[in-house]
Amino acid sequence: MYARIALGNVRKSFRDFSVFFLTLAFGVCVFYAFGSITDQAAVIQMAADQRRKSRHEKWCKGLPTGVSLPADTTPPSASCRTPRPRA
Repeated sequence: MYARIALGNVRKSFRDFSVFFLTLAFGVCVFYAFGSITDQAAVIQMAADQRRKSRHEKWCKGLPTGVSLPADTTPPSASCRTPRPRA
């Protein structure tokens, strides 16, 4: 008798528990997926490339910058217009 009542309760609440277990399984899958990313060769290679790029950027920042060019003193509007012929 008690087994029949218990089985009936399990059948009624199966939908609620199935959502719970599916969500739990999905969470565990996501957890292990992100945990295994660090072991993949492509990710390790990208990290090495980033470190190499970072060292290159630091080296480039040490170089002198700012090349001075003579400034054009004519106003932009005057240099773009063609002179009109005088009548």
